[in-house]
Amino acid sequence: MGLTYKKIMTTSYGKLTAAAKAWDDMAAEFKKAESAYAAATATTSEAV
Repeated sequence: MGLTYKKIMTTSYGKLTAAAKAWDDMAAEFKKAESAYAAATATTSEAV
């Protein structure tokens, strides 16, 4: 049995939504790390 309109319209996307949120949360953590690294390297290079 293949993919049907009914399957698409009645599928629960809870797990997919949770995974997407987890990816968004991880991206936010990477952004924090990027900012911290930029601040640390800017301070270090200015001190030299």
